[in-house]
Amino acid sequence: MKKTTKRILAAMSASAMLMSVAAVSADELSPEAKDFMQTLTSSDSSKIGVPIVQLGAPQVATDHGYVVGSMIVGENGDVITSEDGELVLVKQDGAFVLNALGDLMSFDEIKAGDVITYYVDGDAPMTLQLPVHYSPAVIVIEDDEAAVSRKIAVFDEDHLSDDGSLIINYDLETPYYSHTREAAFISGKALVFYNMMTMSIPAQTNPLAIVRLNGDSEGPNTPELVPVAPVPELTESIDLSAVTEIKAGEQLLSHIPVTVDGTQMIPVRAIAEALGFTVEWDGEARTVNVGHAYFSIDDDAYTIGRAMPQSLGQAPVLIALPGVEAAQTYVPVTFFTDVLGMTVTVDGATATIQQ
Repeated sequence: MKKTTKRILAAMSASAMLMSVAAVSADELSPEAKDFMQTLTSSDSSKIGVPIVQLGAPQVATDHGYVVGSMIVGENGDVITSEDGELVLVKQDGAFVLNALGDLMSFDEIKAGDVITYYVDGDAPMTLQLPVHYSPAVIVIEDDEAAVSRKIAVFDEDHLSDDGSLIINYDLETPYYSHTREAAFISGKALVFYNMMTMSIPAQTNPLAIVRLNGDSEGPNTPELVPVAPVPELTESIDLSAVTEIKAGEQLLSHIPVTVDGTQMIPVRAIAEALGFTVEWDGEARTVNVGHAYFSIDDDAYTIGRAMPQSLGQAPVLIALPGVEAAQTYVPVTFFTDVLGMTVTVDGATATIQQ
């Protein structure tokens, strides 16, 4: 009874996947695969709010520029071949292999008989040969016991999906896989794994994992995905004790680091603006917005978008330096690395901060 309930939950929660996943012919399925695929296609679509893909439907569909489909694995060798031999998945460097919960796996963990869903960048070059060859950016090993939904969407800076149906709330420990250097997902196209969500409109959820996808609502796609591990809470290897000048991008600033309670701090406005960020100060609330990130003076809680606040070990402070009329806001150097995703390098007396 418990197993059956889980299977029903899996089917009813797979709304995003069902919107785009295509089933193979019922005659080609093993008994176990047929049972799983039938579970996915047996729910009432009106209750889920998306169309249900029936057995025998076209093999692939498109979702936000991605070719998405599912298949039964026949053989996993140099390439992954479908059970019917009509589809070949090429193992490209940088592709993500994940389980149904969004945990990072490897190609070697894909077994014959597995049901897998593949996501292929529609703008990427494709080989014109038979059987059909795809080079997926993402492969998900399905599990009919996992009550997890997936959704491809373009999320805005408030992490609201482009169809207005879902807001994702997460912290820096949420598994995040990306080809960019950003410390956390900010906005753009992503594949989101999630289970429980609020009954609000739009619904809100704490995702199990986020995969940034190539392309967005405006720009062209980039060629490949490279996984980036979740960023640690603190970057402790940056020593600014000998630094007497700071270079932000190509601009050399006349600011030097200061030490507050043992933490090396640097001025946020001058550096952030030199890097192209917009900085806003609310004097009444004593809060600072740096692009999509924000924080409050004397509060060790740094937030980007709707993510959970991140502690950096030292609260931002206002410091009035000799000869400077107005006090300036100083933050730990790790604000630029761990929150904004910048790179900080030290060469002698010069610290360089750049994207």
